[in-house]
Amino acid sequence: MLARLALAAVCSRTALGPDELADLKMAVTEGATSFVYEHSPHRLTFSFRIEDHLVVEIGGPPALTLAREERDLSQAIIETTVDQSEWRGETLRLVKALPGRAAAHAE
Repeated sequence: MLARLALAAVCSRTALGPDELADLKMAVTEGATSFVYEHSPHRLTFSFRIEDHLVVEIGGPPALTLAREERDLSQAIIETTVDQSEWRGETLRLVKALPGRAAAHAE
């Protein structure tokens, strides 16, 4: 919930519309489910950067207890709501192009 509120605050500094914000919130929620499991002692980290695109990174030990179907569904939702997504070790990187800026690109 806190990450979604932070995301809304970050997006208020961009030209993203309400539908795009809703898509990003869904992607962050789905991404976070890849890390969260019952009674997990681990913390999640979230970072937000505005460049020529918006970058959201979610980090922490992945929840290995999720069923394959759940992981596949989450990944499908993420892929339809952001321009790019990729796993970098224990970090999920989400990229969304910003209106009026250069197209999203991989670093």
